[in-house]
Amino acid sequence: MITLLFDAGAYSLGQTTTGGIGLRVAELAAAMARQFTVYIYSPATGDQEPLDVADAELVTAGDAWRGLLTEADVVFTFDMPDPSHIEQARREGTLIVSENAPPIEQLEYPRFRRNGVFDTCTYQQLVDTYRFQLTHSDLLIARSRVECTTLIASLASYGLLTPQDLSRSRQLEHRITTIPIGYSTTTAHAVACMSDTIGSGHREVLWTGGLWTFMNPVAAVRAIAVARASGVEVALRFLHAAPHPDTDAVRAEVTRVADDLGISEHVVLHTDPLRHDDCDRYLRRAAGLICLARPGIENQTCVRLRARDSRLYGLSTLVDPFGATATELGADGLAVAVHPDDTDAIAEYLTVLVSDRPSRPVAPEVWAYERTTEPLVTRLRQILN
Repeated sequence: MITLLFDAGAYSLGQTTTGGIGLRVAELAAAMARQFTVYIYSPATGDQEPLDVADAELVTAGDAWRGLLTEADVVFTFDMPDPSHIEQARREGTLIVSENAPPIEQLEYPRFRRNGVFDTCTYQQLVDTYRFQLTHSDLLIARSRVECTTLIASLASYGLLTPQDLSRSRQLEHRITTIPIGYSTTTAHAVACMSDTIGSGHREVLWTGGLWTFMNPVAAVRAIAVARASGVEVALRFLHAAPHPDTDAVRAEVTRVADDLGISEHVVLHTDPLRHDDCDRYLRRAAGLICLARPGIENQTCVRLRARDSRLYGLSTLVDPFGATATELGADGLAVAVHPDDTDAIAEYLTVLVSDRPSRPVAPEVWAYERTTEPLVTRLRQILN
């Protein structure tokens, strides 16, 4: 039996501490565990209650890495990996499969700009780690078409493409597998979500995508005020608003604007971490999602990992027209692209969502990792057998 080792790095898989990357790791591992023996190495989870990872085995002991690596035929790494783990895997002759995005959004993080001075040294470490991961990986995973394109550009810039690559596959299918953002249908959680009957009468819209400085949640707050002023009973909930150095200023602005507009009781920010299962409860009863970002290179070159929620729950997402998320979800019939400055247009569509939540336009199985990982599963078997 082929053994896969998922290295979650610094990402936790705990019920109250899992973000987009951690959830992606957990659900990919759960899906792959139907075909292989799968271990997830995540010391960051510690003794917290973990997410459901189905038949994969979650290992949280920090000293377990060496033993797990000895057993592994394949190591998977993700964003912000430990270069020493990659180096050890190379020495063991273990196949390395990596998924990562270039460190672009970090250029806008406030913690990299203390006292107005950009921390070039720390940022360069991120760039070096990204480069090391690319140059030492055998296979690569992209999350979307645009990320596949940026990945190919990175490979070319680091001299990692050859004429032989194009001879084998002009689309580099032997090097890169695109696994769109989705979910595992293996977990009981996902099965319950997909079997839900969608109804009307939902009055709450959820903000998805975080409170990063390149996002524009204030536009959503203003639209809620306009909709309510016209008699529409709609509320806005931020599930992920825990204090963080990179989001504190934006969260404070959201609170201030809601107070100024007199709608603070209808704008809820969860500043304490929510359990993953509790997030599920809010998502099931939501009228829709909203995620508005500012124009920028980060927005153009990535798809929000919370596209997972839109696809799993069949929720329409109000999204800005500037980036790849609108393109991805638009192809599913799940996105409505609205300029963040057009408050009236946002308010109008909020009215549509709360009056009659649209039905799911695409079968949920389309984005299941059990289905979309099939090309990678085939490739791994070809190499290892």
